[in-house]
Amino acid sequence: MDDKYIVAIDLGTFKISLAVALQDGTDTRLIYYKETPASGMKSSRILTELRVVGQLKQAIRDAEDILGIKITGAVVGMPRFYIKTEENEARIDDRDSDSYITAAEINELKSFAQDSYPIAPENQSTDAVYGAIAQSFSTDEEFQLVEDDIVGMSGRVLEGNFKIFIGAKAALKRIDKVMRSVELVPVKKYFQPQFTASAVLYSSEIDNGVALIDFGGGCTSVSVFYKSILRHYASIPFGGMSVTKDIQTESNISLGLAESLKLAYGACIPDKLQNMSEKQLLIKSGNGDMDRRLAVKYLSEIISAREEEIIRAMLYEIGASGFADKLQSGVVITGGGALMTNLGNFISELSGYKVRIGRPRLNGIINACTGATTPAASAVIGMIKAAINDGVGSCACIAEDFVEKTDEEVVEESVTQSPTESEHKTGTIPGLITEDEITRKEDSDKKKKPSGSSKLARWTRKITNKFNAGCDSMLDFLEDEKENKEE
Repeated sequence: MDDKYIVAIDLGTFKISLAVALQDGTDTRLIYYKETPASGMKSSRILTELRVVGQLKQAIRDAEDILGIKITGAVVGMPRFYIKTEENEARIDDRDSDSYITAAEINELKSFAQDSYPIAPENQSTDAVYGAIAQSFSTDEEFQLVEDDIVGMSGRVLEGNFKIFIGAKAALKRIDKVMRSVELVPVKKYFQPQFTASAVLYSSEIDNGVALIDFGGGCTSVSVFYKSILRHYASIPFGGMSVTKDIQTESNISLGLAESLKLAYGACIPDKLQNMSEKQLLIKSGNGDMDRRLAVKYLSEIISAREEEIIRAMLYEIGASGFADKLQSGVVITGGGALMTNLGNFISELSGYKVRIGRPRLNGIINACTGATTPAASAVIGMIKAAINDGVGSCACIAEDFVEKTDEEVVEESVTQSPTESEHKTGTIPGLITEDEITRKEDSDKKKKPSGSSKLARWTRKITNKFNAGCDSMLDFLEDEKENKEE
């Protein structure tokens, strides 16, 4: 059976997350996850396409180099802001009353509700339907049933009530434009709230009632679930960068330094910092001014003020959902901003809900890389799982020119490459190999070419050995490989 690669891309406001999963027979393993710093985005929407294109190309190149594959497509997440929620109904009045309701009929009803929502004609509308979530179903005899109950019942009438999520059509077109520019096919676009939830929430939480708050860099969103159904979704254009900018303004420092201070010393609830509250940070001036001191407690006060504003906005949306008193599982926080010290306690103090940090759970997918179980990876892991469940086709193939370089093998460089400075001085032709190298190459060619799976297994072991040898990051590993090839 051929290997199948699933590639997912999350275009966040300040980072691009790219993950690759390999399906090899009955086994599925996550073989790659990396975050690439991003700009050119605003509140999870693409703003400056060309800038995003360059960053996405780099993210793709890094994955291709380390895995030895050619990425041809990917599933990608839709923007989280600005999303409107509307309602629509779909109904079948003339069913065969003796036949049983099937999942296919439910999907057909959902598609009809989504397609029939009254949006202006294609050339006039600025809106697009991002997704449709079934709220309840009814027959001519039973009412307010969930999907699991309605399938298998009989009835002449089948009616469904749906929440329709509407977003900007231009935002989707920009995703398509950027994907075309990097020569990738957007295999599928996912409305992320429900799939992020599937990665971090337990089925019991979704059934008993829970609010999932996703703290992103450019926006924060809340998804309310009850009886295993997404009941409400809302987002605001404030996130981790809003906190950073407050620190920059109040402390009169650079944005980069403000971000570093937030990550190193940031915390909510200044009164609970204990010994850290008295610590003074020395900020050295680079322009001749006097050095200044910043109290960690004051830094926490700045952070807490903005975080409280964001939390109260999320609590307002939870109240607006109509399910505030039904959240038996409380609140789960995820996203890159969820790791802010004391944030969970702060939410609990303001709301009375119990709070936990949501980390992605792979559920049967073997994890062969680091970083994929942090809250920041929730969205992209959720899309990987959704793509696998949807049977998405392979998004990559083994690169035709990829040959693993071992201690016994030598990769022949292309004769079309430019000469190095030393080659230029000596007149050596780039790519020319010696007779000994030719002999080793011929011996290597007699060996059976390894399959994609065995290649990846070797690469996994190779990466692990590099890390064990003192390589601090994936970037260090890539630099080592680059130096080896140059040598």
